[in-house]
Amino acid sequence: MESQAKRLFDAGRYGEAATLMQSILRDDPQNRTANILVSFALARQGQVGPAIAQTRRALELFPSHAKLQLLLAGLLGLQEATRHESMQRFEAMLRTDPSNPMALLGLAENEHGRGNLYAAAERFTRLAERFPDDARYHVRMAQNYVSLGQLTLAREAYYRAYTLAPTNVDAVRSLAILSDALDRPEDAVRYYRELVTLFPSDVWAQIALRTSQESLAEPPIPMPIEEMAEIPLHTYMHGLSSHSQVLKMRREQIDATKWRSEMRFLPSFFVSPSTGRFDDKHTSNFNFSVGWNIADFLYDSHSISLKGMKADLQAVQNNLLLDVSETYYQRLATIGGYRQAQHALALDPTNIQVRQNKRQLKFRINYLSQRLQVLSGLP
Repeated sequence: MESQAKRLFDAGRYGEAATLMQSILRDDPQNRTANILVSFALARQGQVGPAIAQTRRALELFPSHAKLQLLLAGLLGLQEATRHESMQRFEAMLRTDPSNPMALLGLAENEHGRGNLYAAAERFTRLAERFPDDARYHVRMAQNYVSLGQLTLAREAYYRAYTLAPTNVDAVRSLAILSDALDRPEDAVRYYRELVTLFPSDVWAQIALRTSQESLAEPPIPMPIEEMAEIPLHTYMHGLSSHSQVLKMRREQIDATKWRSEMRFLPSFFVSPSTGRFDDKHTSNFNFSVGWNIADFLYDSHSISLKGMKADLQAVQNNLLLDVSETYYQRLATIGGYRQAQHALALDPTNIQVRQNKRQLKFRINYLSQRLQVLSGLP
């Protein structure tokens, strides 16, 4: 019966294996094989409560069994009420074996389950540093970064996992999704192609590949979102006076009017051609004359224009400052929404509405960036 139960367990028929092992335990409650296997069989079926109770009974009989200790600590971490005990058990294992990867992973998972994502990120990072050649830990660290919304760090961690295990499905799929979310269509096409190669019948991967290929034709965002969001408003405000083409044109008009105002005191030169006869010969000469306009001495006709042009320049500059400020904050708010859309797409890449919303926000950012450039004269 034990051999049959083992075969059923190895074949993945956990329900049948558990039933057979429980019948063994009715006749032999201290049977080592049955106690251990039924604990794992119940856990594999997702029966957390019965699995915890059975694993506790098995540990009473075999308290030094390491796999049972890990199993019980892991099962306790699945329930909020028993998560604290789970962490205590994992920490107790680390006191005797500081490099136990399963205990380290269990603590990190518990922190993640409690919502302490930054603490979990620290633990996953330490785990990946301790086992740098194991792609699984880099993948788990990357998944935690995605939960935090730190998509760039997540992509770096997934890429490290990919370099260690190029056929790691989680790494390939996630690199494709994150490249798509972060507007790196070339990389997205590359990784989606690899995913389609691994799973030729995956319809979603084929659709995502075509969508990424279409994204190659879209205009890119002028600079990385992180850099764009860090540009302070005063950069545009200070650059406005020296780079705005509108203000530059107005100043040139004022300077030209000032020059005409200052030149009104100079005399006017008149040159007129004339012809005549001298000694029976036709001759040509020019008559020169110099004159002043007395009215220009008494009244500056350009002064009214200058006052109006200066007032107009100040009004235009004030309006430009308001437009730049409004456009800047509109872009900043759009960038915030775009980041949320990126995070949402990374968490739910099959959501068409999220993808469409992200695309619209991208076009909006491009429009506002072009408007800022026109208004301020800054790239």
